[in-house]
Amino acid sequence: MPLEVQLRTMREYWRQAHIGGKFDKLLADKAAVLAAACAPYCHPRLHSIDAKIETAVIVMTEDERREQAQRLIREAFAERPLKLIEGEVVELDDAETLATEREVMGDSMGCAEVSEANSLEVKEE
Repeated sequence: MPLEVQLRTMREYWRQAHIGGKFDKLLADKAAVLAAACAPYCHPRLHSIDAKIETAVIVMTEDERREQAQRLIREAFAERPLKLIEGEVVELDDAETLATEREVMGDSMGCAEVSEANSLEVKEE
């Protein structure tokens, strides 16, 4: 409650400092003093902390670095495993999309009913 009173008073001093197109420095200074008094309760400070950063230096020979780089490149460009869905080979990303679509649309996915009027079959009379 005292904080609310201080904030209201600060805002009123600040408003009155700008009335009539003239700036009243005395009222603005009073508003600034109240703002400084309220700040710790409205904007808490961040406390500094002691951070311990440990670094490990790994010394590698040129051959070890080359082997590590080749291994990482092989891993990055390795083929993704393929899935077999209903007799069709599908890449992993497509298989996940297909599974998601089936969950949303249900078992009727891919089945369409054709009315007799729209049938493409030619009827013999």
